[in-house]
Amino acid sequence: PQSTFSGTLRNIHSTIGLEAEDSLCNVVAFTSMLPDKGKTTVAMNYANMLSKSGARVLLMDADIRGSSLSKSLRLPESPGIVDVLRGRAPLPNAIHVLPFTNLHILLPGSRALMAELRNHYDCIVLDMPPLGKSAEAKAMIAHIDQIVLVCDWGRTPRSLVTQYLAHESEIAKKIIGVALNRVDIQKLSKYARPGWPESYTEADSTLV
Repeated sequence: PQSTFSGTLRNIHSTIGLEAEDSLCNVVAFTSMLPDKGKTTVAMNYANMLSKSGARVLLMDADIRGSSLSKSLRLPESPGIVDVLRGRAPLPNAIHVLPFTNLHILLPGSRALMAELRNHYDCIVLDMPPLGKSAEAKAMIAHIDQIVLVCDWGRTPRSLVTQYLAHESEIAKKIIGVALNRVDIQKLSKYARPGWPESYTEADSTLV
């Protein structure tokens, strides 16, 4: 609970809470510009943190091509959302529940059910496909309230992020912040302004 990673998750939650509109259910998407930048790990841990606090949380795999979430959790693929849409299985049978935190998981997600799912959860967390590798994000944007962009420290080109967001204004409007992954804590203080918390961060982790 006292790790830098956990502290970052709490900071993300505070930002989401400040930006959230007054609604019964908030849909938060985690994405990145390129694959393998840590978005799935951040999304899973954020959803688990919320669920452990007592909130009704659904973690949805919206990265159909990558399916990183499905692979990471090693959950059975059937029954899935396709079976639900075709009438072969009821929705509750397609939702997996993690013990200890009671987190609900849907593999993969479906935009067609988003309106119905909003009625049953306090928060829906989406593991979205990378923005720079898929056009699916544009089709999903109308169903998303907020987006957290996960970038790899020193590896995600800043120009790629700025150019993409300059051309995709609808997506840019919903991005509430950037979470830096694989941060070199020892170097972080060199980039912080005087008095900022990063100036006093101890070199005890390589992940933020």
